[in-house]
Amino acid sequence: MTDTPEKGPFVVAFDTVCGGWCSAIDEAGKPLVYATREEAEREIALDLEARNAFYAADGDDDYIEDESDEFVIPLDEFQQGRKAIWHPAKS
Repeated sequence: MTDTPEKGPFVVAFDTVCGGWCSAIDEAGKPLVYATREEAEREIALDLEARNAFYAADGDDDYIEDESDEFVIPLDEFQQGRKAIWHPAKS
């Protein structure tokens, strides 16, 4: 069995409490898309590295993060503003 790459495009998204799922957008107001999952994951890593370098240069070590809260999702599964509501199971 060979590994076949997932078909793109992909979106780098993040979840907010008030706004649900969000992403960077292009000039037309549509989500920025990446051709491959690897390209999108590389964008997350580069963004995290740049933010951490900025905070380190300013001496704001409290803001340096080990991992990003951004995630990669196929464009056809991305819904701007999607919110998931979790309720604990009742015993």
